[in-house]
Amino acid sequence: MWHFVDDQPQDLGLTTDVELAPKTPASEKIAKQMRKDGFKFVGPTIIYSFMTAVGMDNARLK
Repeated sequence: MWHFVDDQPQDLGLTTDVELAPKTPASEKIAKQMRKDGFKFVGPTIIYSFMTAVGMDNARLK
């Protein structure tokens, strides 16, 4: 999965005045590929949560 983010954690650069989006373009690409590969209950929001949990996305406020 890391090749979707160029093998580097992505810093979303969130500030207090920005609302956290439920998905990112990378999570949409991964979910689309997983559906193509046969996974049925995978969407961009679930993938985004996974990406944040494993450190692929840094969704912390600065």
